Amino acid sequence: MRHDLEQLAKPTVTEIFMHQIGSKEWKNAESHFSLGYNGKSDRCKREKKQQEREKAVVDATIQNRYVLTAG
Repeated sequence: MRHDLEQLAKPTVTEIFMHQIGSKEWKNAESHFSLGYNGKSDRCKREKKQQEREKAVVDATIQNRYVLTAG
């Protein structure tokens, strides 16, 4: 029982992540914002190219259907 009470007294993972952040910490985080992920990784580029190829296939299919049914 005592162990259970001790576990309840410990902060949860969510509580740890959601703790109050002071203005000094925010300024520090914002000053390093440009060091984060910028979307220009090779993986991101490959995903965007793949999405463009898939969209081109769908667009071509739609265009062919329209041309065939309109004529």
